[in-house]
Amino acid sequence: MIRVRFTEPGDAAWEKWKADGAKKVLAHVADVQAGKKPKISDALYKKMRAVIFAAYHGKCAYCEVLIKVDQPGDVEHYRPKGEVSDENWQVVELATGPHPGYYWLAYDWRNLLPSCARCNRPTKTAAGVLVGKGTRFPVGKTWAVDDTGVGGEEPRFLHPVFDDPSRHLAFDPHTGVIFWKTRRGRACVELLDLNREGLPEERRRAYTSAVSDAIAAIVFLNQGDVGEAKVRLDDLEAYRTGTRPYSLAGRRAIRDRRTELRQLKDAL
Repeated sequence: MIRVRFTEPGDAAWEKWKADGAKKVLAHVADVQAGKKPKISDALYKKMRAVIFAAYHGKCAYCEVLIKVDQPGDVEHYRPKGEVSDENWQVVELATGPHPGYYWLAYDWRNLLPSCARCNRPTKTAAGVLVGKGTRFPVGKTWAVDDTGVGGEEPRFLHPVFDDPSRHLAFDPHTGVIFWKTRRGRACVELLDLNREGLPEERRRAYTSAVSDAIAAIVFLNQGDVGEAKVRLDDLEAYRTGTRPYSLAGRRAIRDRRTELRQLKDAL
């Protein structure tokens, strides 16, 4: 997981989508006040799927796996739109009954993240542990029931736009494993199973590839091949900007080779 910078498009289609969502929310509020369960429009919140996925470079917001064409991935609600459960899959009970869900955020881009099926959907590990985000949204003490209470929550899951994952997560280049620095980091690693089979290996490959690019850039420059050196630097830049899968690992490689890379850039 890495920090993501999201800039709203601001075009007519985006603004209309937000306006349509706001109207729909008003209807949902009326339903809840009448004791009815809001019927969330899947088509509406998924309408800007392409824009949302593009902001994350087509990757899962949590594990950074590239979401392929034949595995389209999910438009995931950071705060669940319907049923809400804690980290142990227990439905959150309020004084008035089960939490109705964060229905008023169902069409809010800030609550929509691209996610692979393994991070988003409940799956059992080989040990029989149920992992994945699903309806889970553990917070410190109190769950919000309207927009005024959201600021008082203490979410355990990190949000790539509004949190800096590097403050909560650490990466071991030798094993490819992600470790946690904080309680929130631990929740992401354990509940989303971010070290599941295959991920550490892919991160280690990304780290090795980035280191190889750094070394190759230096070698090509020493040989007088400035063009090829710049190509390798561009490859590294893709990790820095977060374009490539597992950029968390690639960025660690860049930090580990920062002295040589700084000298290389000065020479160019």
